[in-house]
Amino acid sequence: MRVRQTVFSTPRLTLTTWAEGDLADFHALHADPRTMRFFLSGPYDAAKAARRLADFRREQAAWGWTKWRVEDAPGRTVGRGGFGLSEDGQHRELGYLLAFAHADNGASRRVLEKVGFTLTGEEDWRGMPHAFYRLAAP
Repeated sequence: MRVRQTVFSTPRLTLTTWAEGDLADFHALHADPRTMRFFLSGPYDAAKAARRLADFRREQAAWGWTKWRVEDAPGRTVGRGGFGLSEDGQHRELGYLLAFAHADNGASRRVLEKVGFTLTGEEDWRGMPHAFYRLAAP
């Protein structure tokens, strides 16, 4: 079994790589209708969760980055976060960070604003209203 690696840590949260034994936690997170209400895919069934977790592990192995596991101080899986590719699958911008959230997802929008992202506009993306943000590199 591959050992989990820490990507980034704060006193409250830690980003880690996904490990082989994470499927149950990953599925529980992604099967929750409340958690997934702003995701276009909706809640995941077990098969979709297994495919998506495998995708994240392949991305990490191939590129060194993905959507990582987020754990709280006691080590429980509480979410995921990280990088993705642009819509055309060709770019991951390093000069600045881009982020987006469903326009009605106030909690995610507050987090983005609290850490310094600036709202650049709102528009439909894949048929749903989204707010887009940018954070300039230091």
